[in-house]
Amino acid sequence: MTRGVNRRIVKLAALIALGSVCAALAIGGGTAPAQTGFLACAKVKNPGKGLLRMSTTGTCRGNERGVLINQTGPQGQPGTPGGPQGPQGIQGPPGIQGPPGGNGANGTNGTNGVNGVSGYVITTPATSSAQSDNSETQDVTCPGGRSVLGGGYRIARTDPSDKVVATESYPVSSTTWRVTAELI
Repeated sequence: MTRGVNRRIVKLAALIALGSVCAALAIGGGTAPAQTGFLACAKVKNPGKGLLRMSTTGTCRGNERGVLINQTGPQGQPGTPGGPQGPQGIQGPPGIQGPPGGNGANGTNGTNGVNGVSGYVITTPATSSAQSDNSETQDVTCPGGRSVLGGGYRIARTDPSDKVVATESYPVSSTTWRVTAELI
């Protein structure tokens, strides 16, 4: 009589093989998402004593509860504003030119005569006689109390070889202009 295979032994061997495969996958097979930090284990009884055990295997014992340390928590409330204001920045580039402005208001009209330029008079002096030092001075006074605005001169020569130079041309007072010339 031949002995048959014991079914119980086959079932037991199959269960052991299946358990080995599951254990291999749980320990090293497959990839798990990367975690930052480390696992600390606290006892389920008296967890308030503050005792933690660092797990070297990555798992906690049956009477312990695992706590992952260095996890990223929720974002906190914004802090208070910083210190004093920083220095002023550099000046930016100039802006584009704006539209032209409107015309300004009309000015008031000036007065004729003493206070204005209108009504001016050109006065021509009479010729003067030469002085002993080869110079000649001519004063011109404005008629009717008018004020001097400016003056000038014209030198008339009778001999083209004479060298005549004006040495002064200025107002003597508010009503008189003086010109001095000399023969050099």
